[in-house]
Amino acid sequence: MQCFLLASTSISATDIAIYHHLNCDLYLWNMYNEPLATKGPQGISELCQAQWHRGEEWESTLFAWLDKSNLLLRVPPIPIGGDVLVENILADDREHFFVAGLCFWPPHDRLMERFEGDWKSAGQLRVS
Repeated sequence: MQCFLLASTSISATDIAIYHHLNCDLYLWNMYNEPLATKGPQGISELCQAQWHRGEEWESTLFAWLDKSNLLLRVPPIPIGGDVLVENILADDREHFFVAGLCFWPPHDRLMERFEGDWKSAGQLRVS
């Protein structure tokens, strides 16, 4: 059973994990192209709400345990570059920890390389 809480045109880490677990290309296609296809007119089902709530509780419990065990490095949830992330990691003297709160900038140079031809042909290329 699939349940979707929000419409989006992006793929989440959870979506990718489910795709790998199910080994189903159609699932990934549906997640990107029809994220609300299984949502009925009444809105979000009670089952989906319960699953979402259980996931939030699990995440909260996990973060609390990691924090209590001194295994959690929290990074401010603002877009950062890889160099800043590496500095934060290297500045920490622990041998083993998990990083939480990451938000990355997209690789603009690689996006430009990949889509420059499409944007030029559409007359929408903006160089900043």
